[in-house]
Amino acid sequence: MAGRRPRLLTQTPRASPRSLQTPRVLGQTHQLLMAQTEAITSLQQQLAAAGRPRSHPSVPRSSAPEKCDMEMTTSAFRTWRRSMECWLGLNGWPPQEAVLHIRLHCTPALQRSLDA
Repeated sequence: MAGRRPRLLTQTPRASPRSLQTPRVLGQTHQLLMAQTEAITSLQQQLAAAGRPRSHPSVPRSSAPEKCDMEMTTSAFRTWRRSMECWLGLNGWPPQEAVLHIRLHCTPALQRSLDA
């Protein structure tokens, strides 16, 4: 035995119960994460839909009040303003954009005087 090398016993990796469970655990984890992702996506869509204004019939542009001019009387201006508010409300204009749109319904001379 003097000339012989000692034989090394190589251990073959055994499948432990833990290593057998790893693919199953990973699969379950993946399914759980996918289910959570789908739930989050669904919730986001529901919240986005709830935040949108409800659809309503659009009022044609041709029904918009006439342009406002500088020669309008006070009572005529009040009537025009109320008509414009109603028309913008029916069309669902947000207040920030409505101000700009009202300006477009003023004659150029009135727009210049507003700028001054």
